[in-house]
Amino acid sequence: MYDRYYQIKKQAAYEIYTERPLIYSPFFKTDIRLGPEGFRHLCVSAQGERSREQQIERFTVLPFGIHILETATTCRSYQKRRLTVGTSGMFASKERKIVQGWCFEEHFKEQGMKVRVVVRKVGNGKLHFWSVMLHTRWSDQMTPIVFSRKRDEVRPRGVSRTFSPHVANPPTIRG
Repeated sequence: MYDRYYQIKKQAAYEIYTERPLIYSPFFKTDIRLGPEGFRHLCVSAQGERSREQQIERFTVLPFGIHILETATTCRSYQKRRLTVGTSGMFASKERKIVQGWCFEEHFKEQGMKVRVVVRKVGNGKLHFWSVMLHTRWSDQMTPIVFSRKRDEVRPRGVSRTFSPHVANPPTIRG
């Protein structure tokens, strides 16, 4: 029974995810790609397969994440790192590339939840959806609160780790 519920949720999320392969972002003023790597990341992390509960949670909030990508004009945080990335298989090649990530967040008051979505860019590649998650730590004391910034104010050059402009969009009331 539980496996059937999981499969139904996964299939519904996959249909939503593949409905439109590109989503226009007002923040980037360009399209964000919804590719297979993003959907795979909903199921698997660097530590291995996510639990069924974690996957179902991500599948459930995926429509909210897509909505955030379509409407966000400010970013919550930005990260730039040099990581080893590559292909797997018989002729695998690994190289270190600059990986950039932007996190967007919105509070959905009617549903009583806060959702975060991550967009990623590897090297000189295209922007692509990377992850969506339910944000459960309301206090968020680990992230410094500073003024939110527009895309043109976020300067990725020279940032070695992370800086976190606060709250992507002001809380909204859905109705």
